[in-house]
Amino acid sequence: MDTTGSAGSSTADFITKTSPEIAIISVGIKNSYKHPSEITIQRLLEVCRPNGIYRTDKDGTIYIVNIDGENVVSKLKTKVNGGD
Repeated sequence: MDTTGSAGSSTADFITKTSPEIAIISVGIKNSYKHPSEITIQRLLEVCRPNGIYRTDKDGTIYIVNIDGENVVSKLKTKVNGGD
């Protein structure tokens, strides 16, 4: 699981070695760093399962729940702080 959106932190080598099925990118709406970077998104799209990239700027609050030994990713049903 990747938890950043900067180009330098999610290198191709890191992603290859960790083989994530999902990625969670914690990033503010209209952040001044313009995260996540397009290169990070492209790298993650190559390895994450379909619809396996979650972003707090687009999806709101994201949490992982363990149900009977399986991790399930879910989004908060109600947007907080005016999220789009």
